[in-house]
Amino acid sequence: MLNTEVTGVLQKNGYQVVETTQGAINTRFIVNAAGILADVVADMGGGRDWDLTFIRNLHVILDKRAGRLANTNLSLPPRSGKGPICVRTLDGNLMINTGGYVPARDRYDLDAHPGEGMQNLLEAKRYIPEISEKDVIRTFVGMRVFNTRDQEENIIEPSSANARFINVAVRLPGIIPALPIARHVVALLGDAGLELVTKPDFNPWRKGISRFRDFPDSGRDRLIAQDARYGHVVCRCETITEGEIVEAIKRGAQTVAGVRYRTRAGMGRCQGGFCSPRVVSILARELNIPVTQIMDSSLGSPVVPFESKGLLREAAKVGE
Repeated sequence: MLNTEVTGVLQKNGYQVVETTQGAINTRFIVNAAGILADVVADMGGGRDWDLTFIRNLHVILDKRAGRLANTNLSLPPRSGKGPICVRTLDGNLMINTGGYVPARDRYDLDAHPGEGMQNLLEAKRYIPEISEKDVIRTFVGMRVFNTRDQEENIIEPSSANARFINVAVRLPGIIPALPIARHVVALLGDAGLELVTKPDFNPWRKGISRFRDFPDSGRDRLIAQDARYGHVVCRCETITEGEIVEAIKRGAQTVAGVRYRTRAGMGRCQGGFCSPRVVSILARELNIPVTQIMDSSLGSPVVPFESKGLLREAAKVGE
């Protein structure tokens, strides 16, 4: 359920009623994996004896053409509150991360502070002199979360007031321990009374979206023969085709960001400057809604707030 905010949790007739902006959900068990809002959701389920604290660091993303400058991750000797110099992403970009982690103003302190990115870049140039500010295509803030009970540990446990409400407050990022944490949560659910039955026909393999750019010419010809939309390149920077975007929408993408996360359309040099209008048009066509209802990332972020002619018509009405 996308664009759905949890507003409360009630106990009723043996069920836990999760109140949301799209109606109530009756369930027996709840796993609170709300990330930076884990404390807020924990309060809905029966209280806690811990709070969350937040620290932040700016990450600078370089164009792929700078990828040749480093073929591995580069780090200094470990220092408290300092990240690596440079991380090479799976898609070939370099991510510069030299500044120190600092306390965040609050959990939503995700904006770049003035001069923050340039400071990181200048520090990285000490080790990789060829790095250029002209290669910066994006900056992101990385937010790390710690609990106040024990900053070195995760909180993975039932609520003290509700055994069927499991709190999972992980000190972010939690990529490496994600799988064992998931197995532990399943065990906790079993201890709380959930009947755990192995599904004999479960298929753990999920076929990914075909990446046109990764195929040789013969493979590209086969994709186009199956669906001509694979022959229409929408995002030139990342060589993402209309066929991939349509497949992403079929799998649940409803926003420009949703398409971007699934396909990388808009993650290249121009950061969506050329392909975003085309992505919006494809979303509107496939979802059968007006372009004015296409959001960038969530409700309240329309890419096209109004159509130009519609605005002129409204202005004419006002004039009359």
